[in-house]
Amino acid sequence: MTVAHPDSTSKTAAAIALALLALVQLTLHPAPVQAQERTMMQGFYWDATPGAVWYDSLAHYSDALARAGFSSIWFPPPSKGAAGAFDVGYTPYDYYDLGEFDSAPGDRTSGLGNFIATRYGTRAGLQAAIQRYHANGMKVYADVVLNHRSGGSLEANPYGEWYTDRSGGSLYSPGGDSTFTAFPLTHGSGRIAWPEGQGGTYFFPNAVRNPGNTGDFFATNQLGGFHQLYINNFGYDVALHDGDGSNLPMGDSLMVWGDWLINEIGFDGFRFDFVKGIHPEYLKRFMSQPGTQNAFHVHELYDGDIGRLQTYLNQIGGTSTQGAIFDFNLRFTYKEMSDAGDNFDIRTLHSRGLMHNGVDYNRIVTFVDNHDFDRTNYQGEVTQYGHEPVINNKMLAYAHMLTHPGYAQVFWRDYFHYGMRDQINRLVQIRSQFSGGDLRILTAYVDASGDFQQPFWPGDASDDPRHVYVAERTGTGGDTGLIVAINKHSQRDIDVWVTVKPWAGRTLYDLSGTIPGEFEVFDDGRVLIPTQASSYAVLVPIEYTLDETINLEMSAVESPGTDYLVGDEVQPRVRIANRSDFSQTNVPVLWELSFSGDTVRQDTLTVDRIEAGDALTLRFPAFTLDSIGTYQATAHRLRAGSGLHRQPDQLSD
Repeated sequence: MTVAHPDSTSKTAAAIALALLALVQLTLHPAPVQAQERTMMQGFYWDATPGAVWYDSLAHYSDALARAGFSSIWFPPPSKGAAGAFDVGYTPYDYYDLGEFDSAPGDRTSGLGNFIATRYGTRAGLQAAIQRYHANGMKVYADVVLNHRSGGSLEANPYGEWYTDRSGGSLYSPGGDSTFTAFPLTHGSGRIAWPEGQGGTYFFPNAVRNPGNTGDFFATNQLGGFHQLYINNFGYDVALHDGDGSNLPMGDSLMVWGDWLINEIGFDGFRFDFVKGIHPEYLKRFMSQPGTQNAFHVHELYDGDIGRLQTYLNQIGGTSTQGAIFDFNLRFTYKEMSDAGDNFDIRTLHSRGLMHNGVDYNRIVTFVDNHDFDRTNYQGEVTQYGHEPVINNKMLAYAHMLTHPGYAQVFWRDYFHYGMRDQINRLVQIRSQFSGGDLRILTAYVDASGDFQQPFWPGDASDDPRHVYVAERTGTGGDTGLIVAINKHSQRDIDVWVTVKPWAGRTLYDLSGTIPGEFEVFDDGRVLIPTQASSYAVLVPIEYTLDETINLEMSAVESPGTDYLVGDEVQPRVRIANRSDFSQTNVPVLWELSFSGDTVRQDTLTVDRIEAGDALTLRFPAFTLDSIGTYQATAHRLRAGSGLHRQPDQLSD
């Protein structure tokens, strides 16, 4: 920066240009071979921040999530909903309005653009966020809601009396002869629209199908006894298909919309909401269109019955890209483990979940929590029924999920709001590098092939097996694989001998950092694993290393970096961003000013903590200068505890 005399008619140009970036980087280990087991981020939570800023937040974290090893992200429902700019997306109003029309439910308009954005942002913001993730090599999936349409205009409906007899929902009018089923979309997209007097045809009951509203219309005794076709409790009975799953006109239109989401908007696949209410044959055709047939799709069958989950997977089989399903059976087991504490028998994990019941790993999406179980909004308030999150020892559930087969999904609030980011990042990193191959539960009894032996419990053999779970992933190619050990007992450290024949004679260590030291595997494959109470460990051979790049990026936010007059106040500000995979703590930053080669001012601030992917601005004390000339300002990251010993890289102005 240059300081000039206040009487000067023009300011002298700065002698040194602003250097915008300075990297402080230390690479401790090279990255090993990638095992490529996939991890998905659920990119929202219930009642995420409104105000059309969410897509910006998603775009902001795209670089950090890709660096951490995430394969994909699941975006919230993109269409404008019944509550307009406040709708969370599960009651779509205008399917083709992604936040670009001056339109609101009830066929209203502001005339001023007040209703352009959805809760999450505009179409332009959505596509910009998708492009950021694609640039980072990640897939983006859309949350697709096909059977909860709402926000329509009131129209006369000869079948309205049956609507009011039902269990509620915003389609219904207290008067009994009118329903909110007209969707003219005059100010919106104009697609999948119908004027007043016609909307009732596209919802059940109607004049075309089941005019008598018989109680067994597409009843739950069909399709395995767990579907809810047109008799669900939501009260949004969109007529997609008939009882055999054959398309009705609304179903045709939504298939075209699915193609549009892939080809025009840029999504890579779908998460289908409430598939109990949709015929599997319809969904199979939905995923067989030219644009959708190669897309990933995962289905939300909200049911913990393992037989029903398996039945449903068979019902949607046969598409070009096989459909996956959320493993609610395993999730409910995680909830049991969390709630029961020391009373939970961890051997329950030996048989729970689709992975233990003959289902292809590629068709399983595992999760610990999501927006339906954690109903905490952006203000930290629980605003909806059904709030039953996993709370106690939640990281033990994540340690199990992220080291086991399936397509693992991480919940946004767990990662960003509940202080679990570092541990999840470490597990995702381990997963992407070492997790792969067959799964063997080492604390289970010997199997029929005799490949591994019964564990030995040197402590309390009658009770210890209820609390400790040890499993092996055999890896691929000879340079991957891992052992995960979980101890869910609240107080007791527990040792167990297990047999790991592939690593006989090798030395292991814990990548999670929980258990110190090294562990020798005997030539016969036996190894003693000491586990700590309420913790987990991930053991690998000592030759396996993780990428430990520390990357702190600094840039000037405000002055210096401009010209000043004598007596002007200078407010130094430095922006520091953590481009590492893990949080950094107690980071001292030195800001100093030099004039004619001499240091004339120094100030040091310490960053207590900066999470991976986050950034903050450091405000150094303001000052004034009275010597006319050109100054140089620099910012350095100091080595903790070393006075003014600078790191080699710095920010200069």
